[in-house]
Amino acid sequence: MLRFALKNRFLTLAIAFSLLIPTVGSIGGRLIRTTFFPLIASDQVAASLKMPEGTSVSITDSIHTVIEEKAWAVNEDFTARQSDNEQVIQNIIKRLGPGTATGSLSINLLPGELRDFASTDIGNAIRQAVGPVYGVEALTY
Repeated sequence: MLRFALKNRFLTLAIAFSLLIPTVGSIGGRLIRTTFFPLIASDQVAASLKMPEGTSVSITDSIHTVIEEKAWAVNEDFTARQSDNEQVIQNIIKRLGPGTATGSLSINLLPGELRDFASTDIGNAIRQAVGPVYGVEALTY
């Protein structure tokens, strides 16, 4: 096979292109569907907080506590609407640092196949419940 391909280079190249053209056409015509970055449901909502440098640990921790309390309030609302009344938020992990001005919350949710809501819906509800937080440099969900 290799000897034939080396002796008949142009024929080999023509065969390769004749197979490539219908493939590219099928992708362009949507017969073959592709997704480069598919949306994958997450079982976690993350909240990252960055305060101005020099902020004390107690202030950073108090903002984390407010976000955590609002998350548990959102949990009560979503749990009431959940089909089997199972807790939508399983647990919340709070991390402070590095330094005194940064921290994050990892809000672990019920697995996606058991949950009636998308993690983005829960994250947006937490963001709305917390509302604007003044004095922070960045708060991302």
